Amino acid sequence: MRVEAEYDDLLVLAPSFVAYRDGLLEGKSIGTAKEIDLLFLNMDRTIKARMDPEGFARERKVGVTVAARALRDIKERVERELLRLVLKHAHGNSELMDFRGRVLKLMKTAWRDVFHAGVRSTGIKGIGSGGRGPLVQLDPEDEAWLRSAMTHEMGFLNKFIAAVHGGTWKMSLPQRVLMYVNTLTSFFDSARVIGLPATVILHWVGPNDERSCEGCRYLFAHSPYTKKVLPTVPRASLTPCLTNCRDRLLIRQATPEAVVRITNASKYTRSGHVKNLRRIKARHG
Repeated sequence: MRVEAEYDDLLVLAPSFVAYRDGLLEGKSIGTAKEIDLLFLNMDRTIKARMDPEGFARERKVGVTVAARALRDIKERVERELLRLVLKHAHGNSELMDFRGRVLKLMKTAWRDVFHAGVRSTGIKGIGSGGRGPLVQLDPEDEAWLRSAMTHEMGFLNKFIAAVHGGTWKMSLPQRVLMYVNTLTSFFDSARVIGLPATVILHWVGPNDERSCEGCRYLFAHSPYTKKVLPTVPRASLTPCLTNCRDRLLIRQATPEAVVRITNASKYTRSGHVKNLRRIKARHG
């Protein structure tokens, strides 16, 4: 994927991507992505960032403006429509098959739309406004990632649909709807973090206080990271705080030499970090 992202270099990223490893479906962690997806699919963006930083910055500025507007509009529309469908069914005013079909169609469209917006936010040339078609043209590799992410989210959405139908929800329906609306931001940011230029250093920053979960303390202690060793991102559900994380990634451009030095100095590989975080989550989640 040829993407890069920036919120004034202060990123809050939450990917929902999944990958198949040894027949197991692993989700909610960038640490499950294949290394080639993280480092090589964005090679042209890395070269652009190094050779023409001013032009690269201009491309991103335009992309961010278009994509931020699209993300806001999509989230507002989905929250309004999803809540309407959920309340209608909860009150017994729709059949299960109709309710399920409408919800799935709504969310599948939204996931794809915000993924496109995430790609566009990095300065990738657009092919439309998003009003009547996609913002960008996805590569086959991008489509594969998106399908995997959607498959993962479908499992959670089906459980929600079943809870609404059976009247077994625990939190209020508006709150639960908002959770699914927030997954849209996860798809948006996933489309960007995979394509960050390889020449970046990622710092895990936050309060790191008594309210911080053990997972975030672990990540804070082992910061900084490079793309090769970064195991997860805030609100990606690999830490006990789940989507309530207060931390963020501070991302800085770096020389290739600095990237190699920090990568080699890392105590653990990406997979090692992921295993450690899963152990922490099992104890404290």
